[in-house]
Formats: sequence, structure tokens, C-alpha cells
Amino acid sequence: PELIDEIHREYLEAGCRALKTNTLGANRISFQGDEELVRKTVHAAWEAAAKAAADYDAFVFADIGPISSPSGETEVFEEYRFVADCFLEQGAENFLFETNANTDGLKEITMYIREKAPEAFIIVSFAVQADGFSRDGILAADLLADMRAHGRADALGLNCICGARHMLNLVRELDHEGMTLALMPNAGYPTVIGNRTFYDGDPRYFAEQMREMAAEGAMILGGCCGTAPVHIEMTAQALAGRGQETAVHRAKIRRERIEERSDSLFWSR
Repeated sequence: PELIDEIHREYLEAGCRALKTNTLGANRISFQGDEELVRKTVHAAWEAAAKAAADYDAFVFADIGPISSPSGETEVFEEYRFVADCFLEQGAENFLFETNANTDGLKEITMYIREKAPEAFIIVSFAVQADGFSRDGILAADLLADMRAHGRADALGLNCICGARHMLNLVRELDHEGMTLALMPNAGYPTVIGNRTFYDGDPRYFAEQMREMAAEGAMILGGCCGTAPVHIEMTAQALAGRGQETAVHRAKIRRERIEERSDSLFWSR
């Protein structure tokens, strides 16, 4: 817990206005059916993030990674629901479903959370390659349009797989007019040396691309794999004074569209 707290605070000091819980793979399928382990993991992760965020007046998001099952979409939803209930028991008000390759179970779980916690703020994010296709062979434009038509998520976007420049290129080709867009690229691309994976993307270059994403209309910006505190710090500096709207504020005003807030939102991975 002390190490996780230290990591959270490094990103908050760098300028993050929101934290994800370290629970990307916490679900019963990954944990071989161990429900109690999932509950304990969620509880510990939420407690660590909430404690750190409270000292910086930052948001905390329940981070839920992709879930797949050979039994089909019904079981996928049931797994999402179990994890979501674990977070709701902790008082979670903000949810991030990230790194998805399809929409299996996402419509059902966003509707479920909306019923259980009407003021919740929900982000659904997809992982696509530079050519715009997810690992399931679905175009980003189709994934986003499908969830947008469903209408239960507050924000939609992309994260992981792509570096900042390629994600920027994808955004420029997307129809995101009127969408609350969330973008979290990787810090470049991985290099594997021995048993370690390194991301050697330049933080200043990363920040420049993030500024361009903001110019394209992205309201929620942050980083995925390889993003260090310095990437967030330089992004915050690059966006200083841009007058960005804080999308998460909508959760505080019963999901009404926001007009008045002028902050940017940054993430830690």
C-alpha cells in the first residue's frame, strides 16, 4: 500500500487531476473464480487512491479492464457487474472501462451503473492500432458510434496501443462532434530488453501531441502504458491556460452538460 500511495502522489504532484485505481485485471476470470480476492483487491486499491486523491482534491476512477469469456456476452456482463458492485460498495462515483476491443457487456454494465448510481460519471475507452482497428478487427469509429448511440456513457475515447502521434491522427479522422472525448495514448512504443519493457517516448514530444489533441476537442487527457510523471508534468505545462472544460464535473451536476469549468483533467496509469 505504501508503494502504491507513493506512485499516486508522484502523479498528483506532476499535475494529475484524476487517478485510476490499480485494478485493470481485477475480476473473477483473471483471479480464477476467487471472489474474495477480487473484493480485497478492489477495496485496497480504492482505499489507496482515495487517500492520495483527497489531499489534492482530485477525482478517483474505478478502473475496470476488458473482460472476455468463451461463454458469451451474458457472462461478460455478469463479471463486469460483480466488479462494479465491489466498487459501488466502496462509494465509487466515477468509472473507467478501458482498453476494450469490442462493446461486449459494455452497454449492459453502463446501464446497470446508471440505475444503481444515477450521478456516476462513466468513461468507456477502446484500444485500437494505428490503422484504426481493434484486436477484434473493429474500427474505432464503429466502436465509438455504437456506444454513443447507446447513450449511457458520459465520455468515450481511446487508450493504449498507440503512441500520441498515431492517436492524434486517428482522432483527426473521427467524427467526434459533440462527444466528450477522452484520450490516453502510450508514451511511445515498447522496447523489450531481457525481461523488461521500456517506453522511450520523449515527454516533451508527448506533451506537444497532447496539446494538439486538446485543439482537436479532447476534454479528458492522460497517459497509458509507459507514461511517467514527467509526461504528465509537461502535458500540464503545455496545456496551461488553454481553458479546457473538465468533463468529470458533469457528475457533480447530475450529468448536465458542462459549460463553466475551465480545468484540464490528467490521468496517472
